[in-house]
Amino acid sequence: MDKYTDDEILHGLRTRRRDVAAFVCAQYFESIRYLVLSKGGSEEQAKDNFQSGLEDLLVLIDRDGFTLTCNIRTLLYKMCENRWKNQLERFNIEKRYALRKLEEDDVPDHSENLDQDLFDRIVRFHFRQLAKGCIEILKLFLSGRSPAEIAEQMNTTPDYIKKRKSNCKDMLVTAIQNDPKFNELKKSNLKWPDTLNIS
Repeated sequence: MDKYTDDEILHGLRTRRRDVAAFVCAQYFESIRYLVLSKGGSEEQAKDNFQSGLEDLLVLIDRDGFTLTCNIRTLLYKMCENRWKNQLERFNIEKRYALRKLEEDDVPDHSENLDQDLFDRIVRFHFRQLAKGCIEILKLFLSGRSPAEIAEQMNTTPDYIKKRKSNCKDMLVTAIQNDPKFNELKKSNLKWPDTLNIS
């Protein structure tokens, strides 16, 4: 396989050259695979993470005025690493909420109810702040629609819908975590609202 300099890779990715993309995948995937597997992820998650990171990289380098300040390998690794950290945090939050459903306390804890009420308000508030497209896609998923059904309705592909859903959910989780009120809650006792009634 031919070798490319960072400038050649940058130009090749911008012009969507398949040989350059193949080189990037062959040379850089293994480090991302190790990152994901070492943190408890699967082979499939490693592939998805790398693909999403590469798509993020393409969006970044296509921006007007973009200047490369480090090598391509480092930049792609950092983007994949940040995406995986966000995904892990989302998994951990969902796991805590799933465990909460298995725990039934016979003695009512009113402070927990207050925390849950506040959490519900925080989730709904940040849900309303998402882009209109994100709100629409997440609401369709919450209603039980499949990626294929949503893609047909929105005249796009299921893969795009799944990626957009993941990105939108990441943004929602990040916004919730960054809310000062969220840090005051007993997070281990919270669960996601059953519905997001956003008009």
